[in-house]
Amino acid sequence: MAQDRHAKYTRQPQAFTHHRITSCSLDIIRALARFRFLPTSIVVALVGGNARNVQRQLQWLWHLGYINRFGFPSTVGSSEFVYYLDNPNTLELLK
Repeated sequence: MAQDRHAKYTRQPQAFTHHRITSCSLDIIRALARFRFLPTSIVVALVGGNARNVQRQLQWLWHLGYINRFGFPSTVGSSEFVYYLDNPNTLELLK
């Protein structure tokens, strides 16, 4: 079974236009609004549920521009992204 891969460092909003805001999406945005900066592992722990689903939600929220992220380079193993809010329109979703 072939899996669709998306660019890791370039946003592709056209690939995610069919996605809808879910309760998981809102939980992620609430957590980011409360704590400002969160790495992927902490977002997964705070939101709960299936870790892969939360990671997918983070990915498409980033591609659509609702949240932003940065990564620290790592020489050992892989690094994780740190997510934050920088779009005022995202906070409008919580109202």
